[in-house]
Amino acid sequence: MSTLALASADAAIAAEPRAKPSLFQRLLDAREKQALRRVDAFLAAQGDQRLQDLGYNAADIEAIRQGRPMWPSR
Repeated sequence: MSTLALASADAAIAAEPRAKPSLFQRLLDAREKQALRRVDAFLAAQGDQRLQDLGYNAADIEAIRQGRPMWPSR
């Protein structure tokens, strides 16, 4: 089998429309969203000094206070 045949087979697979995510992937996504909500709640409960100690700058802290948490800027 030539590499040309393999390349065209890969292109055909990539061109097919994707099916909806599997049950396992949807469960993983739900758990990740749940974990992010918990992290967001934890960060919102922290004081400004604690957030600064964790590496967040003033803009990051303001975003957390407005309900738009983000990872610390580095």
